[in-house]
Amino acid sequence: MWSSGTLPRPQVATDAPPLDVKRWFWTASSNLAGAQIEGVRFVITHRQSFDSARLGLEIASALQKLYPNQIDLKGNRRLIGNDATIDALASGQDPRRVVQQNDEALAAFLATRERYLLYR
Repeated sequence: MWSSGTLPRPQVATDAPPLDVKRWFWTASSNLAGAQIEGVRFVITHRQSFDSARLGLEIASALQKLYPNQIDLKGNRRLIGNDATIDALASGQDPRRVVQQNDEALAAFLATRERYLLYR
């Protein structure tokens, strides 16, 4: 996706997940043990506030911006979760707004579900 040390930086939210992002790293195991690898490594810096779904949306959104029409969002539906999220990402919607919409849908589902629970 990039080469020769050139990786464009997309604009990301200022309230992005609690991570330290490393561009270069050295492998500790595998057939490339000890080799310097060009890639992306995410180190969770605050586990209690980390939201893996939010990180996934931020990454998907950034990749869509960096590589328009090259990411097969629909082909990754099982990873992404639902068509509304895919459509929002494909249209360039802010990942924070996508998270908010998903949270609203989840809250509505949980409220409906509560009426049918046998055990609380």
